[in-house]
Parts: sequence; C-alpha cells; structure tokens
Amino acid sequence: VRAIAQTPDGVLWFGTDSGLARFDSRRVQTVLLPAAASNKILALKTSADGTLWIGTEAGLFRLAGGKLQAVKETENY
Repeated sequence: VRAIAQTPDGVLWFGTDSGLARFDSRRVQTVLLPAAASNKILALKTSADGTLWIGTEAGLFRLAGGKLQAVKETENY
C-alpha cells in the first residue's frame, strides 16, 4: 500500500502498485482506471467536497460523483 485516504462517506481507499481499492467496512472492491492509465497509485487525497484525487505514474485522476476522470494539465482545479 502506497497511499490511504478516507472520503467523507467513511469509505477507505488504498492505492497500491496493482491499482486502487475501495473498502466500505464490509468488502474490498477493485476500482479500474482507464486502459491508458498506470495501475501504480502513488498518492491519494480527498477534498472537502468528497472528491478523491488519485496520483498515478500516468498522471492525475479524480473520482467525484461516482465518475472517474483523467485530469488534463490545462484544467484549473
């Protein structure tokens, strides 16, 4: 495990060399990143609005409202 974060809903997120895992106190689920992304998670961070920021070898992603998106370098966040 390289990174751990907890979102406001109480879910624990784990970033590993093999990908992203979600633990809701009952079960662990693997969350797949887009095909072009690296599965090696380097960093996790939550923001006040519940967004999970995911740093990988392939760049930055965000999980918000159940949607996983790559963040482009030109975006302001």
